[in-house]
Amino acid sequence: MFACLHIPDFPVQAVTRLDASLRQQQPPIAILDGSPPLEKVVALNRRARQQGMYPSMTKPQAELFGAKLFQRNRAQEAAASQALLDCALAFSPRVENTDASQGDAILDIAGLERLHGQAECIGQALQQLGSTLGFELHVGIAANPDAAILAAHGFPGITVVPPGLEQRYFGPLPMGILGLSSELQETFGSWGIHTLQALADLPEIGLIERIGQEGKRLQTLARGASQRTLIPMEPELQFEESLELEFPIELLEPLAFVLARLLQPLCARLAARGLAAGTISLGLELE
Repeated sequence: MFACLHIPDFPVQAVTRLDASLRQQQPPIAILDGSPPLEKVVALNRRARQQGMYPSMTKPQAELFGAKLFQRNRAQEAAASQALLDCALAFSPRVENTDASQGDAILDIAGLERLHGQAECIGQALQQLGSTLGFELHVGIAANPDAAILAAHGFPGITVVPPGLEQRYFGPLPMGILGLSSELQETFGSWGIHTLQALADLPEIGLIERIGQEGKRLQTLARGASQRTLIPMEPELQFEESLELEFPIELLEPLAFVLARLLQPLCARLAARGLAAGTISLGLELE
């Protein structure tokens, strides 16, 4: 069995994981990217979407909604990616860095039943550690890595897909979950194929004749029948956190407060891996 850890709205959570007050209050949040004055929204949290905000909005448009706006921070996202991998490595040495830069990681959970119980309990333990590291995780558990990815992306919370029932679980999911190109989206839309069940029911030979082997691959994914070997990563002993400040700090007391915000997730990541730090390096930038 395999588990996929998915961080929804990854650029947003990369910012909020270092601020407990933001996680508790859950205000509408938008992440901006680009150079002034051409900044556009690239990520939103659920509250912002509920208010009607959408990606590609300009900064002036986003300001009308009263949401908290943050500039995209690649360093924070890189640290969040490493923290996600730390979460997975705390449970298994066999972890695939599927796309940690976008909030995804897969781990082999075979044998963990002896420590944590059944699959649902393993999912709860993963989700709890993710919460300690500042994440709201979706966990998908299935018999193959690609099915675990679909479960984590398609359903909130913890989803355990029993072997043999993949197509029943994934059937109602929209086609967009497969990450189709715009050309394929248009093609399937013209055929009236909008769900994974509709794709799974297409004649395989006819699908291959029209789209090629990519059609067969997508149909295999839609059926939850993909079989591939997990590609474990080589764990890196790299623990870094960064924070951009809105205003300069001139006194030791506010500096200590900021350092505490950085040290807490660092210590949680080290503890998750069963490690300790001998030295800590601090880098500061002048205003």
